[in-house]
Amino acid sequence: MTTTGKSVLAKYYGQAQKEAYFQGCSTGGRQALMEVQRYPNDYNGVISGAPVYTLTTQTMALLRSQAFSKPGASVSEAMLGRLNDAVLAACDAKDGAKDGIVTDPRSCKFDPAVLQCKAGESGDSCLTPAQVTAVRAMYSGVKAPDGEFASYPLSRGSERGWSRFIPTGKPADGTALATTAAGAGLGGLVPRLFGVPTFDLTTFSAERDFATVRSSAFAQEYEAKDPNIAPFFTHGGKLILWHGFDDPGPSPLATLDYYKKVEKATGPKADSDLRFYLLPGVYHCRGGPGADTFDSLAAIDEWVTQGKAPETLLATRADKKLSRPLCRYPALPHYKGSGDPSSADSFECKAPG
Repeated sequence: MTTTGKSVLAKYYGQAQKEAYFQGCSTGGRQALMEVQRYPNDYNGVISGAPVYTLTTQTMALLRSQAFSKPGASVSEAMLGRLNDAVLAACDAKDGAKDGIVTDPRSCKFDPAVLQCKAGESGDSCLTPAQVTAVRAMYSGVKAPDGEFASYPLSRGSERGWSRFIPTGKPADGTALATTAAGAGLGGLVPRLFGVPTFDLTTFSAERDFATVRSSAFAQEYEAKDPNIAPFFTHGGKLILWHGFDDPGPSPLATLDYYKKVEKATGPKADSDLRFYLLPGVYHCRGGPGADTFDSLAAIDEWVTQGKAPETLLATRADKKLSRPLCRYPALPHYKGSGDPSSADSFECKAPG
C-alpha cells in the first residue's frame, strides 16, 4: 500500500512527496507499529493510538468474559453505572477537581466489596459475592505462569464502557458469554492458533493455553511488539504513541509496557524521537468522559518539519464541553486549585508523586 501509494502520487504530481505520515488507532495502531518495526524507512512520522499490538488483547477479552460467565456473576448496565458512581465518589477528586474523571486509575484503590449486598438486598442496588469477585478480577487482571499478563487490569473509572468490549450481562438466548463477542476475536483462528480444527473457548485457560496462542505462527504474523525501533529513529522517524486511560478493550497498561521496553531498547533516541501520552477518562480511541480529540497530525508535522517536539498538547472532548492539557508521560493533568474545571487553562501537567 505504502510503496504503491507513493508511486501513484509521484506519477500524478510529477514529484515525490516531501514527507510521509501514518496515523492509526486500534488495529490501525498496530499497523502503525508494524510500519515502524518492519519498514522503518517508509514514514517520517507515525501516530499509533491504542494499539492492539499483541494477541494478548484478544485473550484478555476472552478471559474477562469468562469472569462474568460464572454463576451469578453477570452484571447489568444499571449496576455498572452504580459501580462507576462509587468509584468516582472514592477517587474522582484525587487530581484536585471533581469532574467525573479518575485522572490516574493506578492510584485508586476502590474495592467493589463496599457495594456487596447486605441481608435482604438484591437486584441492581448492590453486588452479589460472585459479582464482587468478577469485578475484582477486572481490576486485578490475570497472569500467565511466567508472570506476564494474559489479561491486563481494567482501569477503575472505566466501568461504564466495559460492555462495549465485554459481554458483562447474561445473553438473552442463554449463550455462554465466552463464546459471544469476546470469543469471536479468536474463534475463526482456532486451527491456526491451537493446531486443532475445533477448540472450546469457554475452557480457555491462561495457565494452559495462553502460551500456545502467544507462540503460534499466526502471532508472529499478527503482532507488532518488537521494542528495538532504533532503525526507525536513525532514519529520522518520529513516533507519537497514545492511549485512553479508561480503554475497556486493549489496555493502556499494555501500551505503557511497550513504551518502557522501547525506552530500554533504544536509550536516548526514545527520549528525543518518541512521545507517549495517556488520556484520562478516554475509552477506546474515542468516547468516555475525558478529552478525546487532539490534532496529532499537526503535532507530528511540526515535529518532523520544524524540529519542535511536542510536550503538552491541547485535547478537547467531542462535545466541546471539556478540554485538558495532553501531558507527555509520566505527567498527567492536575487541577491548579482555581478556575473553570472544564477548561484546560485550569490544569497543569504534573508527574505522579
